[in-house]
Amino acid sequence: MWTNEVDVSITPRIWVKVSEPEEVSEAAGEYFLNSLPEKLYATDKVALLIGNLSYQNHPQLKAPMVDVYELTNLLRQLNFKVVSLLDLTESEMRNAVDEFLLLLHKGVYGLLYYAGHGYENYGNSFMVPVDAPNPYHSANCLCVQSILKLMQEKETGLNVFLLDMCRKRNFHDDSTPNIVLRVTANIVFGYATCQDAEAFELSSTSFINGVFVKFLKKRLLDDEKITVVLDRVAEDMGQFDATKGKQALEIRSSLSERRALTDPIVPGDSHSLAHVHSRQWAKAHELPESMCLSFDCGVQIKLGFAAEFSNVLVIYTHIIKKPVDMTFCQAHVTDFSQDLDVDPKEMNRETPEETGIYLLSSSLPQHCLYTRLSSLQKLRVVNFLNHQNRSIL
Repeated sequence: MWTNEVDVSITPRIWVKVSEPEEVSEAAGEYFLNSLPEKLYATDKVALLIGNLSYQNHPQLKAPMVDVYELTNLLRQLNFKVVSLLDLTESEMRNAVDEFLLLLHKGVYGLLYYAGHGYENYGNSFMVPVDAPNPYHSANCLCVQSILKLMQEKETGLNVFLLDMCRKRNFHDDSTPNIVLRVTANIVFGYATCQDAEAFELSSTSFINGVFVKFLKKRLLDDEKITVVLDRVAEDMGQFDATKGKQALEIRSSLSERRALTDPIVPGDSHSLAHVHSRQWAKAHELPESMCLSFDCGVQIKLGFAAEFSNVLVIYTHIIKKPVDMTFCQAHVTDFSQDLDVDPKEMNRETPEETGIYLLSSSLPQHCLYTRLSSLQKLRVVNFLNHQNRSIL
């Protein structure tokens, strides 16, 4: 429908003759190729995720367990080698960082996510271990900038820090670490909250995400520059009424290239080193094989294993066969290494939830007895077949 009268004329098609292809000089061709955007890649991708919730001298937290679990699954989809750890002491955190650094080399994308108590003094961020005294000082905690300095020495391709913790000033700590960082254009900090502000958990009787991961997990798989992803997370958080005016994501970046967590892995000259690191990571996360055990009394049981985190193992037992005249039979796992602080309430329970297994429960086989072993990092040698006896009750 026309609102005003117009004149419309139809003209013949116009054909344009294209000349024969001409040779392009080598210099011109090289200029054209150099003007194309460079495809960015990582020589490998490694992530260390730490969630501290069971503090000995400070308020307990709930969200870090859920946050670490969900980020682990998302980062694995992006081909990251993920080490996920819960409830680490100071020495264990330092050991974890040391092992993380061993997996880094030139061109690797390194990511550190931390959820737990923390503070910030003079621009330096400190992660608080579960055994930190009250009050704590920098000597009791891990400085994130010190970790960055060590990552830079590995000539990493991208350094991402996602710090899900408070950034309030610690007035009990007057130290000012003298950390001299290199000038590299590959550093990204995503702070869950602004400087001198708190990061919040949502009140709930169930296990739910903290505010930061609630929105981060919706964007993490986006094929965008990491700073663009965090910008969108910040916008999403800004619309959340529960924390509006209390918690806002802060981004600090020196990133000069369009590097994304979705970038492909191309080992390049570091192929052999990447292969070694892959084997080290895989070996550390290798589960004991499931097995069937037969006993003289005619009972057969299945012993299975599942990993909830890198340092949390689930053992489940199931009766496969028992004599007809046997009225009652259960398979219990007992006699664990003294290095493990095993809670009897988390052993040989009839439901995963009774042992504290909330995140894996839907993927575990049914009609079993379940045992949850946490703090596996305390084991000197991880060999469950040597550390446990199997008894039939």
